[in-house]
Amino acid sequence: MNEFLNDLFKKIDKKILWFVFIILVVITLISIVHSFRLANSSSNGGGIDFQYSPSLLFFENINPYQYFLDGNKDNKIFYAQWPSYSHLMYILIYPYTLFEWETARLLWYVSNLILSIISILIISKYLKLSVNETLIGTLFFFCSSPFRNCLTTGNQTFLILLIFLALLIRNKDLKNTFIGASFVKYNFSPILVFHIFIRYGLRGLFFASISFILGWFFFSFYLNENIFISLFQPIKVAFTGFHQESSRADIFTILGFFKKLYDFNYFEIYRILIVLILSYIVAKDVSKFQNNFDILNLILLSSLFLFPHLMYDFIVLLPCFLYSISVKNKIEGKISLLIIFYFWIGIRLKDYFIYFMLNNNIVLSPISHVTNYQVIFNCSLLIILYHLNKKLILNK
Repeated sequence: MNEFLNDLFKKIDKKILWFVFIILVVITLISIVHSFRLANSSSNGGGIDFQYSPSLLFFENINPYQYFLDGNKDNKIFYAQWPSYSHLMYILIYPYTLFEWETARLLWYVSNLILSIISILIISKYLKLSVNETLIGTLFFFCSSPFRNCLTTGNQTFLILLIFLALLIRNKDLKNTFIGASFVKYNFSPILVFHIFIRYGLRGLFFASISFILGWFFFSFYLNENIFISLFQPIKVAFTGFHQESSRADIFTILGFFKKLYDFNYFEIYRILIVLILSYIVAKDVSKFQNNFDILNLILLSSLFLFPHLMYDFIVLLPCFLYSISVKNKIEGKISLLIIFYFWIGIRLKDYFIYFMLNNNIVLSPISHVTNYQVIFNCSLLIILYHLNKKLILNK
């Protein structure tokens, strides 16, 4: 099968390849222009997830967590900018609060675009991809739905992805210090925390916790808040603002399908414990590998199928995507590419198809439909992708 596919690609005329390349460039340009238009339009929810208003509240000496938990009475936290990140995030976003909302939103869009390019270049250089492979990979990434969605909503996942690349640093203390900044987004943290503890012990956790602790202390002392109360406020907000019907492909969400168990005492706690136990098992599996990139790849993959994530978080499939390009001659690499194309392009095409069938019309941004069966199917695909990459690693 693999030889057949390799022979098929070799026989494709170069003119056809150039035609496909030009089409891909055009689609990419349309994708970026469309994302720019949406990201800078209030009516289309531009910057809906950008943590601008909570950060602005913080530097106005108002606790954004408590303000949200009290009901956001004056709507100073606008759109869906719920302060569900850890304290450090609102310090990192501070420079953008020096500008008016429209300007800050534009600057954040440009920042995310730059972060995405930097991430691509770092990964491509590490994998020693050719210029052509890097270019093709970049074009597919830029025309993907998660890329466009993340730019449009202003979510912080581009920043998280770049921070995760600190796993490629060789010095373990320096690596753990930088990677600890990713703890600002909780749904990527548990597996990483377990991995650091298993691989580097308490020393590793200490260095990884430095940025988190400094952010927490600065936040608390700046607002004159009790440090123990402020510690758990982000988690309270996360559970208050979490809507599981928007999640795409994870075990935590699937466990929530058993609604009849909601009458069971402490069901939510047990659901969290189950996923944390699975996270430890996966982290122990990942920690067996020595190559930093392999660890990075597997942690990001497993985070997607264990914890709730919206579509924009699937940009973290970028390391897996570029790695699959580097091993495209292997059948596992080809299957990995197909699965990623499904998440990056196929799911959105499904939304277009459903909208067309229901309305006999085509729009640029149809409403996304997610069913329980789709979540289970998507989660299964991610687990398959995880094992395909493990097999590729073991067969190096």
